[in-house]
Amino acid sequence: MKNKIRKTLWQRTGASALSAALLLSGAVMPLLPNSPLTLTARADDDSFGDFGDFEEETLTDGLFEYAFNDTEDELRAVKYVACDAVVTVPSSFEDWPVTAIGESAFEDCDCLHSVTIPSGIKTIEPYAFKNCTELTEVNFHYGLETISYDTFYQCEALASVVFPNSVKEIGDYAFWGCAALTFAAVLDEAEIGWGTFGACPNLTVYGEADGNVQAYCGEFDVPFEAAGFRNLSSLSKTTVPKLTAITVYGRSMLGTGNTTYAFYYKKTTSSAWTSVGQKYAGTTEVTIIPNMEAEYRVMVKAKDETGKILTTLMTFTATRPSDTDLVNASTLSATTVKKGETVTIRGSVTGGTAPYTYAFYYKKSSGKAFTAMSEPYYGTTTASFKPAYATEYTVRILVKDAAGTVAVKEYKVNATK
Repeated sequence: MKNKIRKTLWQRTGASALSAALLLSGAVMPLLPNSPLTLTARADDDSFGDFGDFEEETLTDGLFEYAFNDTEDELRAVKYVACDAVVTVPSSFEDWPVTAIGESAFEDCDCLHSVTIPSGIKTIEPYAFKNCTELTEVNFHYGLETISYDTFYQCEALASVVFPNSVKEIGDYAFWGCAALTFAAVLDEAEIGWGTFGACPNLTVYGEADGNVQAYCGEFDVPFEAAGFRNLSSLSKTTVPKLTAITVYGRSMLGTGNTTYAFYYKKTTSSAWTSVGQKYAGTTEVTIIPNMEAEYRVMVKAKDETGKILTTLMTFTATRPSDTDLVNASTLSATTVKKGETVTIRGSVTGGTAPYTYAFYYKKSSGKAFTAMSEPYYGTTTASFKPAYATEYTVRILVKDAAGTVAVKEYKVNATK
């Protein structure tokens, strides 16, 4: 898409008009709700020449609309246009990184319950989550630097916030009126604005003793508790039906530098731990798919840049699915085919909360990495693949409902000569 936009500008306007378009690249106007984002060029001075007609480009993935930052190499997520309860802001769109959440991007979104902000996001602009009255959880990742003024203004259900050590500025009134907020961990280097935690009657702020944060809390009469490095890792749920994914969040506060994590799980009755993902490699959350009805233990180790490691242990139970639980009922057209023949996968589901989206993958059963058959969770309900070799394959189908619950189903496909 990037090359398409550049080619369109060059072919339709010539070099002089392209220069003018680049000069005006910061003039993308804010979006009204549900309005498409278009890239157009205009000149207020005839000296820029005749721009002519331009092909309009809509930058959207169906969940967000995007606009360019000050350069054409970075994007802002300027508007959330869906209505999911659990949202992860994309870290990229096409081949552009997304580095900011735009002004009022989620404002008044009463569907939103939980949002994850990835490490590539550096700035959250004003009013981005203002009046998201059902928002209870925000998962910040290391890399975020600026939370602008009024960002989470009157998010009255928000329970706790742990700011990553990369945060340098928390703007005026950023969390004003978050009446349910009880816990905020703030690194001492962060600059806190006027009224940032105003009208938060239940809040205690945690930070370094005798530092700037404690001085701020004293000035504005906000309860303060001195604290050091803590492992605050958590589970998305404590009870799930078997074959339903449970998310493990690596969270900590007041460590030194960027904290990294290692994740493990096992059945309570087992002595051996299974590692999930690469250890201490920047992953801050993983999913576990329990395949048996049993009690499981989860272990998360948090390590800061001084090498200090803190461990937390948690427990969850996998149960037999009920009639209302999300169950993946997806099917295959065949489980035995000749190599080169097409296997079709049809997504199907019972229980859970509509609407549903799917992700389809396959791999040789002896291999490690899955290959996606289509864009994950993008509205596709069927997918297909052609086995290239005479061997056994594993097909994995994931279905996600509106509450963010993910259920998994796997098949073995035998490809013959």
